[in-house]
Amino acid sequence: MRSERAELRAENERRATLLRGGFVGSQVGSMFVRAERGSAPSILEINDVAAALVESAWFDSVIDAWLDSGVDDLTTEVLLGDRRTVQLHGRRVPTADGDTVLGLQLVDISDFVAAQQAMASAIERERKVADELRAISQQKDDFVSAVSHELRTPITSIVGFAEELHETAAEEQRQASEIILRNAARLTEMVEELLELGRMTAPNPVRENDRIDLTAIVGDAVHDQAATARDQHVTVETALCADPTVVVGNANALGRIATNLLANAIKFTPAEGTVRVTTLCDGDAVRLVIDDSGPGISDADHPRVFERFFRSADATKRQTPGTGLGLSIVKSLVELLEGRIEIERSPLGGARMSVTLPRADDAPASADAEPALSV
Repeated sequence: MRSERAELRAENERRATLLRGGFVGSQVGSMFVRAERGSAPSILEINDVAAALVESAWFDSVIDAWLDSGVDDLTTEVLLGDRRTVQLHGRRVPTADGDTVLGLQLVDISDFVAAQQAMASAIERERKVADELRAISQQKDDFVSAVSHELRTPITSIVGFAEELHETAAEEQRQASEIILRNAARLTEMVEELLELGRMTAPNPVRENDRIDLTAIVGDAVHDQAATARDQHVTVETALCADPTVVVGNANALGRIATNLLANAIKFTPAEGTVRVTTLCDGDAVRLVIDDSGPGISDADHPRVFERFFRSADATKRQTPGTGLGLSIVKSLVELLEGRIEIERSPLGGARMSVTLPRADDAPASADAEPALSV
């Protein structure tokens, strides 16, 4: 029995040593306090970390407030005089003799708080920079819109007088008048693209929507681009759906979608090449598909082809005039109409632009496409 008691005493001493070693050597401040209302707290045990953090200036008031609250658990943060931040966790432990012992842990979280403040400051700076960039972008859009409006009037005058001169010019002057008309038309198209860009970037773009037959809009676009296709010796084939392909949208927006895609296909199709325009109904959707036999779109250009002002790095393609706005405008208009646009490899060898728009609810059933025609 004496031997067993000796072993038990030794085991208890080992455990006490282990516990005290963990308590004293802990990297977290730990302490036990005896506290009663109306009297100063009495520290029973405290390790070095807690001793370095505890100050009577804040400790006594925190303990009094805890006792007055009546809660058993406490979690709070305290700002020390040297600007360090301490997180305090405590638990009330009633004893058998009726006293109250408080077990507390103190953690210096100054680095964490500093990191949080630095993060908040960085986020605030980023927000201000983003607001400034948005304001600059809006100023740019407003400037482009204002300049485009101012350019429209003189360009209209140039086109009008150039057409009159062309009709009355002598044979040797016709070449000059044709150059004037051709470049005036390019300026007009550029101004219209900039104006359309300004309308789309307005805070609340307003467009009057109506029920519109997409095939009719596409037919008008093909007719308008017929002269350009002939001048470039490009054949435009059409396979238009016989039944109305009715969508809910804006006639001007749909016309610009069809015209921009068709003009872009003609522009990049070499002489003696082919552009094919197709409209069809596909269940609850209406599709416009434009194929060309041009060089197509490279894998490097594919992700950026709808970016504003993007021009291919390919030297051959860069020789073709353009602002890099056409496809960007088309994508934005398609999305405003709740549709989508996709780029694929065309069976003709070039690019295929496919626009899918929601079909009007009470549109008639689909029909086969008309036979292909040459323009």
